[in-house]
Amino acid sequence: MTGALLVALLLTSAPQASATAAPERARVFGHFRHVHWLAPEDDSFRFASAALVAPATMAEHLITTKAARSVVEVRRFAMQRRPGAPESTLEQAIEVPFRLFTAMTWTERPSWRVLELRGGTLLVCVDVAAQRLHLLDARNGEDIVAPRAATLLLDTRLTERGAELLIATPSQGLERVSIEPLDPASGTPTVDSVALATGLDVIGAASFVHAKGADAAPEGHWPGGCWVIGWRAGALALAGSNTDELLGPFPLTLEVTPKVAEELRFDVAAAGGRTWFAVGQPDYNHSVGRAVIASFEPSSNAAPSVTFDGRLEPDVWGDTLDQRCWGQSVQFVPDVDADGAPDLAVGAPWGLGDECIDLVSAARGTRLKRFNTTNFTTVGHSLDVSPDGRWVLSGGTTQRAYPENLTYEGVVHVLDARTLKGQRTSCIATRVESR
Repeated sequence: MTGALLVALLLTSAPQASATAAPERARVFGHFRHVHWLAPEDDSFRFASAALVAPATMAEHLITTKAARSVVEVRRFAMQRRPGAPESTLEQAIEVPFRLFTAMTWTERPSWRVLELRGGTLLVCVDVAAQRLHLLDARNGEDIVAPRAATLLLDTRLTERGAELLIATPSQGLERVSIEPLDPASGTPTVDSVALATGLDVIGAASFVHAKGADAAPEGHWPGGCWVIGWRAGALALAGSNTDELLGPFPLTLEVTPKVAEELRFDVAAAGGRTWFAVGQPDYNHSVGRAVIASFEPSSNAAPSVTFDGRLEPDVWGDTLDQRCWGQSVQFVPDVDADGAPDLAVGAPWGLGDECIDLVSAARGTRLKRFNTTNFTTVGHSLDVSPDGRWVLSGGTTQRAYPENLTYEGVVHVLDARTLKGQRTSCIATRVESR
């Protein structure tokens, strides 16, 4: 269910009065920034998406501020869909008694994740209004441990023993939360947390260092910690953060320095003895998006080397027509051009007919591949790479529109990470239904 400008509103006629009370009718609004991969099964792709739920009588413009609950849905669709087959089928719905996102805006960072562990499935999510982290049992949506303070869920990773979360706290600190599998007898996981050093003024984004498809960081790549992008003394900086020390911070001298606390996108990959960083700077004020690619050799303790800083094409129309927000999403994929470095998928959801996803060489900063849509559909609002690194999942819409236009259908594209070719499937459209 991905949509905010990506949803198709399906209105139905008002129910007739009857002696028996009619079931409550709800309006469900999907969000296109909230979609991620789950493990495939039986020749089917699987993904999770989120939506706000509100009474069907509520006016559309009130949904963005007054919806009181959410739903997370797990969907699947065939890797090779036959003609006439459904585009996707519902596998599971998890009711959440609070808002998973504050508004239907495409700039908002997702703060939830479905984790499929050996002992059961968890929905890890942040109540953005109450600033509390919840671990919900996917079977009934109930807390399985006491909630803890958190403002953002920055990253997740599976480990040999369970999973780890990286969260931002109300004091703008970082915590690493460890989750071990559910105890079959009690149904309760073991949960522990440790504070991480940051040394940065404001946390823009953060990510674990890990290779796609691997459970742990490669040797020498800051094991047990994470990489942080943020600001130090007003300048953008990178730092490795562990339980009691920082590696860095290393300032990034860029052609355009993001303003302090500007919303950024961030991803990390490790390859060839180096750690690679990507920073997306969508620039929501002017829509002239940019991206930065840098790499760092942990053993040298030298400052990161910037291999790309800018955009692939010039800004022709400013924020009048060329509103591409290039850098809205950034995700590393395994080495495509065989140069020993990972490569980077970059989402550019807005444009005048040129909405696209670019595949950029991290080592050379040149375009390797491009995926374009047609008829003003949008792609690249979100990107998620499958654990094996083979597929890219992109969230988008059937029409180019702004978040307030809750009239279009959410779609996902599944693309081969090497060629950017693939198929499209509709996510859950915005709809009115009985609950």
